[in-house]
Amino acid sequence: MLLLSKRPIANVQKLGRFLGRLFWRLSRSRRNVAIINAQIIGAADPIKTAKLSFEHTFCTYLESSYTHKVDREFIERYVAYEGKQHYDNLIEKGERFAILTAHLGSWELAAQVIPTLYGFKALVAGRAAKIHSVEKAIRWMRNVGSVVYISDRYIEKLSEYERRGYYSASLLDHGGTASDSVLAPFFGYKVYTLAGLCAMCVRRKIPMLPCYLLRTENGFKAITHPPIYPEKVEGDRKSRITMMAAQVNREYEKIIQQFPEQWYLLHRRFKRIEENGKISKRIYQKRANPLKILS
Repeated sequence: MLLLSKRPIANVQKLGRFLGRLFWRLSRSRRNVAIINAQIIGAADPIKTAKLSFEHTFCTYLESSYTHKVDREFIERYVAYEGKQHYDNLIEKGERFAILTAHLGSWELAAQVIPTLYGFKALVAGRAAKIHSVEKAIRWMRNVGSVVYISDRYIEKLSEYERRGYYSASLLDHGGTASDSVLAPFFGYKVYTLAGLCAMCVRRKIPMLPCYLLRTENGFKAITHPPIYPEKVEGDRKSRITMMAAQVNREYEKIIQQFPEQWYLLHRRFKRIEENGKISKRIYQKRANPLKILS
C-alpha cells in the first residue's frame, strides 16, 4: 500500500480498473451477486452496471493507500464538492448531528476527505475483520489525523468522543443481524438495516447528514445532501428507530439510483429479506442464474 501511495492517483485507479475487470472474469459467484443486485436496484443495463461496479470497487481498495496523504493540498487538487451549505447550516445553528455515508464511490477515502474538507473530527464505526492481520491493517489505514476508527463497543465510547468534539459517522447500507438491526424497506424488500446510529439519533433528537465521495473523471466529488431528522411522531422507541431506518434507506435509494455503478454491488445486501412475516434467503439461492443473459 505504501508503494501505491507514491504513484499518481490516476495510475492507481487505472490498476484498480484492471484488477476489477480481471476479478469480474475470475469470480463467477460475485459476478452473479453483482448482476442480481443491479437488477434489483433497477439499473438500465444490469450487466454493464455490475461490471463497472467491479472496477469502481477495486479502485476504492487501492485508493485507500492514500488515506495518510489527504490534506488541504490533496483536497484542492483532486476534490470538487456540492451541498456544503447543508453542513454549514447545521454548524451555524449549533446543532449536533451524525454523518451518514455508504459503500459508494471512494468510501475509504471519504472518511478522510470529508472531515478534512469540512474541518471536523470524526469517529467512524465499522465491523471488525475476522482476520487479525487484516483488522490491524484497517486500523492503521483508517486512524489518521482527525479520524478515529473503532469496531467494538461503539455506543459505549460515543459519549467520550463527543465530549472531545468528534462527530459520529457510519455506513448503514450493509445488512446486520436480527439483534443489531431493524427491518426497513429497501428497493422493494424489507431488509435488516443496522439500528445503532438510528437509535442514537432518535434518542438524542439529532439529524443524520448524508455525505458521499463520488469518483469523477478528474478526481472526486464530495456530495452532501439535506439532513435527515427523526420523525416527530408518537410511538415506542423501536417504531421510531424503524422509521428512521426507512428514511435512511430512502436516502440510499436516491443516491444509488444516481450512481448505480459506484455502489458496492458485490455485497449480498439482500441476503435476508422479510416475506410473509418470515425471513427468506431466496434472492441469491433460487433466483434464475443471471449468467444466462450473458450468453
